[in-house]
Amino acid sequence: MKDLLDNKYGDPKDDYHFFSSPYEEGDGDEITAVKAGKCNYLSAWEKPENNATIVLEISKFQQVEVSYENSINVMLNKQEKEKATSDGL
Repeated sequence: MKDLLDNKYGDPKDDYHFFSSPYEEGDGDEITAVKAGKCNYLSAWEKPENNATIVLEISKFQQVEVSYENSINVMLNKQEKEKATSDGL
């Protein structure tokens, strides 16, 4: 998935991946580390032409997550959260 995004959008703006202690890449316990929340994997590409960000992550549920946000959707999300908070009072 990362290779596909690299090919389409170029090098990511942010790119890091490592395992937290006591796990290490290549130790054979990578899946155990992912399940334990000890896998830190994130790559992010910015698309300035539409003020968007694409993020690739690995979750503790052993899922590859791809998310996309742009300034319009960020604003809508903020408004919806504010409304939900005010409606709850």
